[in-house]
Amino acid sequence: MNALRFVLILAVRLLLAIIPMKIADRKYYSAVGFYIYGFLAFLPSLIHIICLPDQSDSNARRTSKGAVVMGAVGGIVSIYRVAFMVLGPTRALDLSGMPVFAFAEAFFILVEAVLVVWLMVCMYSCNRGRGIRMNFVVSAVVALAKMPIISIAFTISAVSANPTVHFGLFFLNQIIHSYPSVINGISQAVAYIILAVFIDRLNSGKPVMPKAAYCLLPAALVFVSVVITGFIMAPVFMAADIGGAISHWGLLIFFLTVGGYCWIASNIPTVQTQETNYINYN
Repeated sequence: MNALRFVLILAVRLLLAIIPMKIADRKYYSAVGFYIYGFLAFLPSLIHIICLPDQSDSNARRTSKGAVVMGAVGGIVSIYRVAFMVLGPTRALDLSGMPVFAFAEAFFILVEAVLVVWLMVCMYSCNRGRGIRMNFVVSAVVALAKMPIISIAFTISAVSANPTVHFGLFFLNQIIHSYPSVINGISQAVAYIILAVFIDRLNSGKPVMPKAAYCLLPAALVFVSVVITGFIMAPVFMAADIGGAISHWGLLIFFLTVGGYCWIASNIPTVQTQETNYINYN
């Protein structure tokens, strides 16, 4: 039965991948590349190719192969990251007696999923404007607020279940014991802010050299955070080691991809630049 299910899923994926492949071929992008992309992540590949301009249209906005590839990698990483957030370790927890905590967890899963989709649409469109900058700013705020709010929600649930529990002491204890997650949240927030500053300076015509400092430093920060908190958390949360490792290293790949995209997108002329060049040429 498992073998039959695997074959059916494989066949469906092989067939669905034809759709983005056909659209890519019509828009003069790599049909083979989008077929492989569609097989690995059908929905992101379909949204991606729909967002990309038709290369046969000389008046269409500019793209680059590098930006398209980074968008594809980001789409594949993001779809599995979102799936892990929804279907990961949290589902194994018994939250039936903690409605406030369960709501907070579900809320942040939804918000993070929406932010990832928003960012991917910006990358799919080869956009480096206000939309992607605002995404980075909102993502930074969410990264900072997530752990304190979830700790408050968990404390409220614990106090509701046992009125003898002291709210302030329990909350302080939660923050102290979850400091690795706090460190991760701060590092992610700083990483997003660096990317937001890069995009803002780029679009306002200010110098952004060296680009590597802006585009690769966020991933470096997340890497250091992952390594440090990995060693700190390992003795305390042994049961969550595998899930935590998948989540953290997935986040590192995500930031590498987004930073790489920003680096490549910095070389794509904006719509205003393209229009100015056209007017000067004529």
